[in-house]
Amino acid sequence: MLTYLCKTMEEKRISIIKKGLELFNLYGIRSVTMDELAKEMGVSKKTLYQHFNNKNDLVTEIMEHTSSEIKDQLETDPCEDVNAIEEFFFHRRELFKKLSRQNTNIVFDLRKYYPEVYSRLKEMRRQLLYDAYIKNFKKGIQQNLYRQDLDIDFLSRLMTGSHVFIFDPTYGIFSEEELISDKFRTSLFSYHFKGICTDKGYKIFEELMQKTEMTAT
Repeated sequence: MLTYLCKTMEEKRISIIKKGLELFNLYGIRSVTMDELAKEMGVSKKTLYQHFNNKNDLVTEIMEHTSSEIKDQLETDPCEDVNAIEEFFFHRRELFKKLSRQNTNIVFDLRKYYPEVYSRLKEMRRQLLYDAYIKNFKKGIQQNLYRQDLDIDFLSRLMTGSHVFIFDPTYGIFSEEELISDKFRTSLFSYHFKGICTDKGYKIFEELMQKTEMTAT
């Protein structure tokens, strides 16, 4: 009975987190009150406060939940025999979709009203991306798809930094439409793989690009 109650409580907590994230993506964090979230969930404010001490607690949980989803995505292999280039395609395509759908107001609100949460989230994502790049570079070198002389620490930090800036709306480097476009992904991938691939690896990259283009048409 106790196990069932704990499971039910956790399911309710997750459903609140998901609904909160949905509303944040639609309206931004500051615009969504606990009253509005309770109304959307069809529950009382008392129920919300049984799971979260205050809005700051809720915001923290939601941001950590999104980071956890990204971590799971980056650590999940599409299949056992996938090579490093295919792995990169799979992970970055899904990651770009997730980050490009994020409401720009979330970043602005986090930075201004929840600076501690913003700093923690930024560090978590930075570490996740860095670790994922390191893992992919090592795998590609081992498979003789990436050059043996690559400085993987330098490249991983470089790619992580550029990724963080690209998807931070504060800098306005690319619009949301550009970030989700095939042209953006194609240009970024071409730039990346031309610099790191062996002849064998680049041939695989070109074949994957052709398949991607055929699928898109």
